[in-house]
Amino acid sequence: STDMWFRFNIINEVISTEREYVRDIMLLIEIYLQPLRASSLVTASEIQSLFSNVELLVNLNKQLLGELEKSQYPYENLMIGQIFLKLSE
Repeated sequence: STDMWFRFNIINEVISTEREYVRDIMLLIEIYLQPLRASSLVTASEIQSLFSNVELLVNLNKQLLGELEKSQYPYENLMIGQIFLKLSE
């Protein structure tokens, strides 16, 4: 049905967007955060100001992505809001 097609596309878009976001945060950590920590170019305080809780974010978003991917089939039974609620606890 048309409703199922829209639901399928929306769920795929959420998962795809989350996958890209996790990839981008991982790149930020690998390309910028880790090398800056290993160097003496900036202080720990400056690193905290620049990157704040990015490592916490990536862990949470990896968990979210895993839950979305694990639960995506069958689409008609996926309660995507429940995944977000579960992770907010």
